[in-house]
Amino acid sequence: MITLGIDNTFGSVILEEIAKIGFSEIDDFEQFKLFKAFNNFKNENKNPLINILCQYDSKSKMTIEDFIWLTKVINLIEDGHIWMSMLSVDNYAFPDKELKKNLENITSRHRNISIDTKNKHNSDGLYQFEGNLAFRRLYLTEDKIPSELETMMLKDFSGTIEFGTQNASKTAMSLFGSNITGDESVLLRVPYKSELPPVIAFLHCDKKLNL
Repeated sequence: MITLGIDNTFGSVILEEIAKIGFSEIDDFEQFKLFKAFNNFKNENKNPLINILCQYDSKSKMTIEDFIWLTKVINLIEDGHIWMSMLSVDNYAFPDKELKKNLENITSRHRNISIDTKNKHNSDGLYQFEGNLAFRRLYLTEDKIPSELETMMLKDFSGTIEFGTQNASKTAMSLFGSNITGDESVLLRVPYKSELPPVIAFLHCDKKLNL
């Protein structure tokens, strides 16, 4: 029997306030570099991986504070600390009000995944995965992928699940959740339609770090 994980995520408003405090404590030049990187990201980013890490719609635009959280995740990817595994599903995420369809989209194809939406807090739910699943070290671009892929096997794990739109701050919080509980946690992302085919993505951070 697997012990279901704990939803220890904060809401995006609190997380953006944390980033705002950190932003106010750096010097003007560092603030300028962040704003420049933020504007370049908004105007030039075409990486399909970003829709796994975070996804926005017309009602939820990325802020500079949210971008600060995304840079933390990107830095961890570049340092080799983020691992990912993807499984196929029939559909992209449905709107939040169609929760039953979102759940069936996963459990109908993957019966070893159980989902609990009653004990969630700031995520869309908690899940548990029974069995073994191979993860591969995540890279930002194809040119950085080595000829011999590194893999990690996780068994009987759990974590939070997020459907559709997702602030980068909440992705970071879910990935860093093991620092709060002391348990290994794996974020399960189900994005809206994107450049990728319909998939669910498991994301795991192997580094302990301070928020």
